[in-house]
Amino acid sequence: MNYGSMTKNTIAQIKAAVGIKELSTGKSVIELHSKDESFHTRCLPELVVFPQSGHDVQKVIEIANEKKIPVTP
Repeated sequence: MNYGSMTKNTIAQIKAAVGIKELSTGKSVIELHSKDESFHTRCLPELVVFPQSGHDVQKVIEIANEKKIPVTP
């Protein structure tokens, strides 16, 4: 499957949908959210979103699907 890329335009769309305080592209936040307790190799996300409601989740997923950007919960 061909995936889309996280562009400045896509980040702007997500900011508009959930608010600027609800997302981060900061290095420390990205690194913190790049791993879990599983055996899978660490993968740095390009953006971390902190949705505050089901509606926020829905908007982010809609944008990601439209742009073919994978989402990891």
